[in-house]
Amino acid sequence: LRCLAVAHQLSSNQPSDSAVCLMQSGALEMALCLEKIADCQQVLLGTGSSQRTSKVSAPIVVDPLPVLLAGTRVFCAVMIASIFWIQTAWSAGSFAIVFSAIATLVFAAMGDQALQRAREYSVGATAMMVVGGLLYFAVLPTLDSFYELLMVLAGLYGVVGYMQAGQSHPTVYLAMSVCSLPMLSLANPTVFDAGNFFNLASTIVIGSFAGTCFFVLIPAISSAQIELRLRQRSFHDLKRFLASGSAETARTVLAVISA
Repeated sequence: LRCLAVAHQLSSNQPSDSAVCLMQSGALEMALCLEKIADCQQVLLGTGSSQRTSKVSAPIVVDPLPVLLAGTRVFCAVMIASIFWIQTAWSAGSFAIVFSAIATLVFAAMGDQALQRAREYSVGATAMMVVGGLLYFAVLPTLDSFYELLMVLAGLYGVVGYMQAGQSHPTVYLAMSVCSLPMLSLANPTVFDAGNFFNLASTIVIGSFAGTCFFVLIPAISSAQIELRLRQRSFHDLKRFLASGSAETARTVLAVISA
């Protein structure tokens, strides 16, 4: 009623200024739009603009299949990496577990692009192993102060961050930025040990490739399949919404459809 009253008041005024007339026309359209939204809310929920009594609502999962696939993928990757670590007694095997979990978790929600992004992430980890080796053995041992170290790190992250912000394979440079500090293993004082570097770097690369392999073994659902499943689920929820007689049930079903 308030929206209709405001719309009637705006339509009754006829300003002479063209700028004011334009603003009044826009306000009139907004008031009519709000009036239609209020009518739809009353029809669908039957409660007008009243607020919910509960401030905390349970999360709504529209399609549980992608979530189950992502969880299964992460679980399998971590389990295989853990078994490999235990059986080989690898001193740095824990990093393989961490980075296999990272590779499967970060790209799980990217659908068709998940496998490609995981591959680029593995390539970036391998590239950082090469770049990190050059820094670890050729540059860092020559530094004499903390400020020189800051300059080297600023140059590294400046270049990697600039490339990551571009359009050409940003995931490769994301992997380089994530893997750089664990590979360099900076400390005070830093002990430059070739065996320690290659041991640690190889676990990170192997863990990243292991996560990529599980995107091949347990592929993500394609966009076409997700769209089809959402259409079927929306049609089913719409029938439940139309058949429900409870306002609370209708509100829940409507939230699922809108999600």
